[in-house]
Amino acid sequence: MNFRKNLGRSALLGSLVALGLAGCGGSDNDSDEPEAVPATTYPVEAVLQALFTTSNTLLSSTYVDPANREDFVFATSIIPDASGGKVLFEGKPGIEMNVSRLTTVVTRNGVKVWEQPGSASLLFTTAPFLWHGQIDDEGTYSVHSPVNRLPEKATIGTRGNWFVSTDYVSREKMNEPPKQTTTVDYYLAAGDAAGTAWLCLDFQVKEQLTGATHSSATCLKTNDKGAVLQVKREGDAAL
Repeated sequence: MNFRKNLGRSALLGSLVALGLAGCGGSDNDSDEPEAVPATTYPVEAVLQALFTTSNTLLSSTYVDPANREDFVFATSIIPDASGGKVLFEGKPGIEMNVSRLTTVVTRNGVKVWEQPGSASLLFTTAPFLWHGQIDDEGTYSVHSPVNRLPEKATIGTRGNWFVSTDYVSREKMNEPPKQTTTVDYYLAAGDAAGTAWLCLDFQVKEQLTGATHSSATCLKTNDKGAVLQVKREGDAAL
């Protein structure tokens, strides 16, 4: 299982506007037409930025496999650098970035799947919020480019690209072919309760050497205030 920390990579879909044609048929009942109800919008940028900039365990989740009677727990935490200082990232020269630490411990039926936590440094800027790269403790050095700005708010059905990540074996081997590329899209799907939506990050990974592909998604159930109510993961990777 590939637990690449994909919180994980923005063009908005255009909205359709109904144009009234005045004078068609001479009808004078136009005023009786019910007014269209505006579609509910949900915060996007603020929800994801909060994950990176506040100490939280909002990405922690559980998964129950009833067929095998196994319970999986993803204990995920994000902690901003305590010093509050900024660093330079060799993948994006000349840009000072914020740093947060992401740690995930996976257990199955109460027993750790990993003997050591999976950890990574997340490198990002704010105003606007852009996730520029990631350095995993196991060595993977990821540079995100291009990075598109996330929408402030969006409606259900919106989908766009956040960024494309080039994932190198290590910082020292950035002049060599990458081990994989990862395309990360965001999208909003209808929630399972009124007034909620799933804000999802869709990860499409392609291995350089074999051409093999992997897909996964990390989804956060939110409301129109941007609260994270639940997390679910699908596929073979997790943010």
